[in-house]
Amino acid sequence: MAQHPTFFHHRQICPLCQNLPPNSNSLCQSCPQENIPQGKEICRENHKLHHLIFICQGEVEVKKHFQNTPFSITTLGPGSILGEVEMWTNLTSSATVIAKKDCKIHKMSYHFFQQKLQEQHPTALNIFFEMVHLLAHRLKSMNEKIISLLHTSQKGKYEEFAHFKQQLLQNWDF
Repeated sequence: MAQHPTFFHHRQICPLCQNLPPNSNSLCQSCPQENIPQGKEICRENHKLHHLIFICQGEVEVKKHFQNTPFSITTLGPGSILGEVEMWTNLTSSATVIAKKDCKIHKMSYHFFQQKLQEQHPTALNIFFEMVHLLAHRLKSMNEKIISLLHTSQKGKYEEFAHFKQQLLQNWDF
């Protein structure tokens, strides 16, 4: 029987894997590799996702729908994590993700990851801190974009953005 490569086997390929401790094998064995062809949808907005997804090779495009029109938010590559927002909020997927190029990904169930965090598994903790860093960076970028929009928007929109900014930055609720 052929053995499938795991997350652990891609330590040299995947930027996220490069800093994992030597004892990461037990955690990473639970992450079988999947090959995703270009154009295939990896997750769909407003659908339940049950795994963290680690992109080890290739590129994906993240799209968000507004009034039935998809808008490209960003392109992500090796070392990126998908599903982190859904895991912590227990909500449906916040965006649609499509393979922009052929990809190699690994999936880890939310339940398994959270169990390993409770056990204080070193690799799970490293991944957790990567997620914190990622979410903090996204929040900073969003703050900068809001400020930019505040300065370039029409007067009527200015008050709307100012209220949104206040809710976001002061109350963390919008």
